[in-house]
Amino acid sequence: MFIFRRIEEALAEVGAKMHHIVGTRAFLTDMAAGGGAFVRAHGEVFAGIDPVTSGVEARLTIEGMMIEIEADALIADEAAGFIGG
Repeated sequence: MFIFRRIEEALAEVGAKMHHIVGTRAFLTDMAAGGGAFVRAHGEVFAGIDPVTSGVEARLTIEGMMIEIEADALIADEAAGFIGG
């Protein structure tokens, strides 16, 4: 949940919230060991938001790192036709 809190803090810095996230990507060093926990945590954090998500097993660049998560958020004004509240 630490990573999701950090994402939420980063969004707040630009005036956005978690419901602005439209997609996430998780890079895990061991999908079998950590994939289930990621899916459960993602489901809790994004309940009712349901962004597109994908998971990839990959070697990460920092020794001991188990997961890296990328998130894409969409924030626009009325002229663009989307207001996330």
